[in-house]
Amino acid sequence: MVEIVQEKKQFDLFCKIKTYSHSKVYPFHWHENYEICQVINKPCAFRIDGELIEANPGDIVAINEQTVHQFIIHEEDTEIRVIQFNSNILFGITDRILDLKTHIRNPEIEMKKELKNNLEALLNLMEHEENIDNSDDNNYYKAITAALYFLLQQNFSATEKGVSGKSTKSDFYRIVEYINEHYTESITVNSIATHFYFSRGKLSSVFKKYAGVSINEYINQLRIKNANKLLLQGHSSTSAALSSGFESIRTFNNCYKRIMGMTPGEYVKSR
Repeated sequence: MVEIVQEKKQFDLFCKIKTYSHSKVYPFHWHENYEICQVINKPCAFRIDGELIEANPGDIVAINEQTVHQFIIHEEDTEIRVIQFNSNILFGITDRILDLKTHIRNPEIEMKKELKNNLEALLNLMEHEENIDNSDDNNYYKAITAALYFLLQQNFSATEKGVSGKSTKSDFYRIVEYINEHYTESITVNSIATHFYFSRGKLSSVFKKYAGVSINEYINQLRIKNANKLLLQGHSSTSAALSSGFESIRTFNNCYKRIMGMTPGEYVKSR
């Protein structure tokens, strides 16, 4: 179960090789910064604007600003180098920032010897990742990150996005914010469509495009997550269900078993 959220904490620059666990569900989120991820040791996946990308060691996944994404880990102790930076470190060098191609496969890098060597040289300069943080004293690493970005842009720039794409993504952010605030209430696809003056079809299409799941499925996941919290606080199943937005205990039980693979009572015992 995943809640879609906006990541509030922002870095001018962050770089670290992070170890991810297969047993953990990582948040589905977006932020203002650009993010470049290099898969180090094991295959994993990324869901980006609703598209599932399977990445292998050596692949680079570019996550452009305001892009909804999630890390999906297949194996324990998966290492990913994460470089997250604010676009302001590129200002003064260029006045036109182009988005990068989302999935840059390692074979694409390997076939360009000069690119591969330059890329490896820049990443080697950033090998002491623990020293790269949000400090104002990391201009050295900011320059390296800018060089890395422009090297990738020169070889793997994305097709420019139209205004309509930006508009639908803005709609998606507003829909998610509304659902996150009101999911415990009696909201439905129809009521949300009415709130935003969208047709039911447009609303469902925009949400599924970026989230990869239907609105009803997302609302149910939020409600189950909230019910679990209440169950562990001692609430009865009926109280937890109604307080989380379910209209009946029967609907709650059916939904709970489908999503959790167990009954509410079994969940409480397991915890």
